[in-house]
Amino acid sequence: MPDRSTTQRSDPRPSRRRLLRRVGAAASGAVVGLSGCLAGLGIGGEACNGHTIESEADLEGADLSDCDLSGADLSKATLTDADLRGVDLRDADLFLAEFEGADLTNADLRDATVLIGALTKADITGVNLSGSDLSNATLSGEELADVSLANADLTGADLSEANLAGADLSGATGVDADLEDADLAEANLSGADLTDATLPNADLSDADLSGVNLTDAIFPTVDLSGADLTGANLTSSYPVGADLTDADLTGATWLDGTECETADCGGLADRL
Repeated sequence: MPDRSTTQRSDPRPSRRRLLRRVGAAASGAVVGLSGCLAGLGIGGEACNGHTIESEADLEGADLSDCDLSGADLSKATLTDADLRGVDLRDADLFLAEFEGADLTNADLRDATVLIGALTKADITGVNLSGSDLSNATLSGEELADVSLANADLTGADLSEANLAGADLSGATGVDADLEDADLAEANLSGADLTDATLPNADLSDADLSGVNLTDAIFPTVDLSGADLTGANLTSSYPVGADLTDADLTGATWLDGTECETADCGGLADRL
């Protein structure tokens, strides 16, 4: 019987099948340790709709719609003009990825690592960025309609002239944020903290501002018509010239600390 230790093979390199078999028999820690080797052989990484998902991947124009890419490494990937509608990118690494012209409608990017400036070059209608840290971000004039920024940190962010119509900013922290001329019509800002925020000329018509903290906020000539301000805190704010037509201030704290018992705060809303 031949000595197996000395038998020569016509091709000394292990086949992919044999390598996979060895990996399958190894402990889970070993699989992780061999991931770089497997990728080098072209058998590692994830795939969706026929596209390999990996760092620095060229996915220009790729159809990745509805793919589950949660936790994927797409750092430095080229995703220009890609179809990313409804894709799950939670916890994904998207650092320095390029999104110009991409369609990210209704994509889920919660806890993803991504440069927000790159996303604004794409269609991000309805994107879920809940809990994101956007403190001091410059988003002036950006299209953020229907985006979810619930519980996001927008401290000091520049959102002037941004389109946030219908956006979900419930529970967001927008202390010292700049929302001048922003469109927040029908947006949900319930429970948000907008202490010291500036909102002159902003459109907050029909917005949900229940329980919002507007202490020391500056919002002259803002449109608050039809807005829900129940339980809001307006202490020491500056709403001179604001339109509060049909707004509901029941339970809100007025500028001087008075609690509003009626929708028009006892007629105080008409005296601005």
